[in-house]
Amino acid sequence: MRYVRALLLWLVDLAVVAAAIACIMHVSRRYTISCGWHGVRASCRLEAEDSLGRVEHREIDGIRGVAYRRGTIVGLVTDARNKDTTALFGTSEIDAPTAADAETLRAFADDRVPDHVGILSGVAHPRWVTGLLLAAILVYGFLSGRARRAVARREANV
Repeated sequence: MRYVRALLLWLVDLAVVAAAIACIMHVSRRYTISCGWHGVRASCRLEAEDSLGRVEHREIDGIRGVAYRRGTIVGLVTDARNKDTTALFGTSEIDAPTAADAETLRAFADDRVPDHVGILSGVAHPRWVTGLLLAAILVYGFLSGRARRAVARREANV
């Protein structure tokens, strides 16, 4: 019986750690898209930050309009020198966080209204969220270990 209880408690600990890691991977991100029209061309600045604080920047210049929208992916018509490596000649793709954001970006590139659009997704400070979740795991480990020792002492006294 004691081994079964120990195995079950170990499985609960494993589930808690797996859930915390899943939360870190899913929640601790920030994605920013900022686009604006400058005369007859637009430009977009994309920035993504992951749970470890790594930041990726991408600039898209020379946007003339929208080529297509497929789900959350928006293809923008650009000057030939601004094309993506994976996109067709003179296009650049942006993967928006949601379908509504993709539609906002498509409308911006197609209608040229408003002059500026900003799309924010995720948390403001991903590293802080990661740190808080890891601290929560440590607190859980401390409290659960303490509770297990108390139960073991009670069983030893019986």
